[in-house]
Amino acid sequence: MGWRMDPFDLLAQVYDRFRRVPAPDPYLDLLGGNARLLDLGGGTGQVASALVPFGVRAVVLDRSRGMLSAAQKKRGLLLVRGSAESLPFPDESFDLVVVVDALHHFKDQERALREAARTVRRGGAVLIEEPDIRHLLVRWVWLVERLFGMRSRFLTPSQILDRLESCGLRGQVSCDAFRARIVARKGR
Repeated sequence: MGWRMDPFDLLAQVYDRFRRVPAPDPYLDLLGGNARLLDLGGGTGQVASALVPFGVRAVVLDRSRGMLSAAQKKRGLLLVRGSAESLPFPDESFDLVVVVDALHHFKDQERALREAARTVRRGGAVLIEEPDIRHLLVRWVWLVERLFGMRSRFLTPSQILDRLESCGLRGQVSCDAFRARIVARKGR
């Protein structure tokens, strides 16, 4: 068995240079005051760190040491190295669980979504933002990721929603350009 470098450890030092900082409003709209956020596959903590100034208590979970090391430069984040498929948190720990541009990298997507549903509180939401594989450009991204050794597996927006609904959440899909946004809420 040969040594294999995690591509995300290699990308970590330059990742934020090529990613825009997300606008906080779409996330804040799903959160109440004094909210707890879990950013699954949160990498360098870009999404979570954009919400900290608004009083959000943010946890970033990622499997990449390099990404989490880069995230240490951002203030106010609790960083956890781990797997999205086996979360080290009690049931209903978070008001919002986000997965931004990461679901396609998870080995067991269904299990990761079950874990997200388990750890979100009643009345809370799971938000998935993914490139929309139905677009040709995203298929090219998939090919490039494969060439870099990533084992990406993209689901269509409706497949993601179906999997979230099978976990007892109810949601909706919205798409713009090449991105899909799936918001699914846990009933009270």
